[in-house]
Amino acid sequence: MRRIDIDQLSSDNNYRVFYCDLKQGEYKIYLTANIPGISIYTTEEQLKAKTLDFSNGNLPVQGKLPLLYEYKNNEDNNKLEVSPNTSATITANMIFVCSKVKFSLRFNNKTFSQNSFGSNRLKITSITVKDIVNTGGLFDGKGNNGTQEQTLTVKNEVDFNKDEWSYTDILYLPENYNNKKNTYLEIKGTELTSKGDETTITHTYILPLGGVAGNKSGGDLERGTFYDMTASITGKGKMDMDINMSVFDWTLQDVYADFSQTSLWVSRTGKLVDSNDDSKFDHDNKSGQQILVTSQYNDSIGYKTNAKEVTVECVSKIGKKPLVLATVQSGQILFTVNPAILMDDYNGQTKGTAVVAIRANNLVKYIDVQYNVTPFLNVTPLEVEINTEEGKQSTYAVLYETNLGGIKINETILTSANSANKDKVTITYPTGTSSKGKIMLQSDGNATNTWTSSFTVSPSSPKYDDLKKQVKVTVIPSLNDYRIHFIALNDSRTGENGAQINTGNLTTDNKWPNCNIYLYTQYGMTSDNNIPQSVWYFFNTEGQAKPSWPGVSMSEDPENEGWKLFELSTDKPGWCSITGAKPKYPKPGETLIMFNSGENNDYQRYPYHMEPGVQLFDFKNREGWFVYDPTSNLHEFFESKPDIHLVTFNMYYQGNIIDNWYINTGSKSLYGKANSQGFSQDVPSGYAGWKLSTLTFWCVKGREYKYVIVKKENGQEYGILFGGKRFKDYTGYYKDGSWHEGTPPTTTNTKQKRRTRR
Repeated sequence: MRRIDIDQLSSDNNYRVFYCDLKQGEYKIYLTANIPGISIYTTEEQLKAKTLDFSNGNLPVQGKLPLLYEYKNNEDNNKLEVSPNTSATITANMIFVCSKVKFSLRFNNKTFSQNSFGSNRLKITSITVKDIVNTGGLFDGKGNNGTQEQTLTVKNEVDFNKDEWSYTDILYLPENYNNKKNTYLEIKGTELTSKGDETTITHTYILPLGGVAGNKSGGDLERGTFYDMTASITGKGKMDMDINMSVFDWTLQDVYADFSQTSLWVSRTGKLVDSNDDSKFDHDNKSGQQILVTSQYNDSIGYKTNAKEVTVECVSKIGKKPLVLATVQSGQILFTVNPAILMDDYNGQTKGTAVVAIRANNLVKYIDVQYNVTPFLNVTPLEVEINTEEGKQSTYAVLYETNLGGIKINETILTSANSANKDKVTITYPTGTSSKGKIMLQSDGNATNTWTSSFTVSPSSPKYDDLKKQVKVTVIPSLNDYRIHFIALNDSRTGENGAQINTGNLTTDNKWPNCNIYLYTQYGMTSDNNIPQSVWYFFNTEGQAKPSWPGVSMSEDPENEGWKLFELSTDKPGWCSITGAKPKYPKPGETLIMFNSGENNDYQRYPYHMEPGVQLFDFKNREGWFVYDPTSNLHEFFESKPDIHLVTFNMYYQGNIIDNWYINTGSKSLYGKANSQGFSQDVPSGYAGWKLSTLTFWCVKGREYKYVIVKKENGQEYGILFGGKRFKDYTGYYKDGSWHEGTPPTTTNTKQKRRTRR
């Protein structure tokens, strides 16, 4: 143990330098300052066991604050090894063995104090620090044997006989980790009249100290930590104060000095124009000068300066994490919530104000950023297409971001449904509490047909399970033959007299008796059913010498329920009856396709009789998905597999019961009727004089419109369902000869506006 006198040390900027010759060996090095009871005879064991006595008002004071430094080479080794003819430099950044608290009390009866005080004023008469610990360990400040209190002297330089005043003081307090007795301020005041006369009305306020940034209920006071608090008095109750607190490491800070003239302008300051009461801001809807970030929305401001560089820092923190993130981006400063701060870290204080410092040379401008944090889990994209290459693994990344302590995934392997070839996608992702990362998808490259599966991303904490996201994964095989997929929606006609019945089964509701495909390239016109010879056919009719109508059967798609599949070879020429004809191969825009249900069935087909076929698609992966839906007048190829879902349409009307629908398509009308599944009637409660019929159809997502005519069987017609438009919630009402979006006006809401989507 060696005593160092300050006047014996040389100076090096912010540090004092001490030189010491040591013998060869291993050393543990400790440095203390302003710690009573330590001498050259103190052993390491005694030093480690040393306690600081703060009882009887013996609190830390400026100029004699207790300091400690312990040498640590790394986390596992705190010994310094000395070898012959070597030297070492140790930079001993000492830690204050206490905490620093700056508190500012604010009163303003023109703004935030007005509702409770009116024109009256408030005079602070006493401030007492309570539950100050008596003792604490030099190395471990978590032990104490009781608490005390100390009354502060109220400064007389503040004139409390004003409508607006601010009172600031600084305290140096022992550490306190007793969550049952956190240190706090008891503030007492007397109410004054608007003329400054004292009344008999007194008020007592409690200002909790410590905790994390943004906390308003107090917490631990930690060594080496600076707590900067502002308490705006808003009412007359003990806790009627709007508290904002920032927490910093209590260390040396660089002071920027620049003697040139610096200008800094920002488009918004985040402060109210007529008040400093940030509680008046709406934390759900941004307005005026307000800067607001939420879990789903960012904000930004513009700035102008003549400085070469601008830096930004959020000085409001939870622990050591900034409350909001601020980033400089070419004339803009972008603000976002900090996903690294978990929801539970906020201790319920998920709305508030974060202070951000913008620094340009020697000029610093402080702005307020309002934050409103809610639990979130963002996953992008939610739909993934993996284009595979035969024999090679293909990878794809899905990004996630959350403030809920990491994620979990319900599947680690996705497999295709085709038992003959189990193509698979392996899923890997970060474990633990990472706030953002990548979910990696890797296909083994064995796909022979397009298949779709999904997995679910959920927060690690089960109480936020409602935020889970489903990711759809489509695996596309390597580029080879054309793959033609087909489905006929709402055209099975399996009901009585060929009526359409939708039961909710994707396969049976949308199934032709047979499904054939007819592919050809033709030069010349077909007239009177006479087909010219200059036709090349790209299929073989089994048992016949040449291709003929109705073509060849499509196979069941092994990976995609309800769909049919035909694979068209790219390197096999078509069959032509002309001897010596030049070979032709399938070609987008030239080769034509027809779908049909077989001979003697001229209504379940597309295109219809004597119409040219559909052109072969020119999609990048040679794969197309043809949807034929006569109820929507939909017949087209999609490049990606469309989502198909069952939709119930709600029809409100007055008059004859709607119990029938029909549409003229092809050579035979398609229709549906009442008393069959997917079509029902009811009298809705709360809608006197109105009737309700519901009708169910299969739809391509995003194409939920129908061109069927709804009617009373053998009676009144109500025109095309919803006028052929796509209504919100698939709900509309019929009035004055047309359909309108939404539910009809009720007897209690006769002024409801009609909304017709254009």
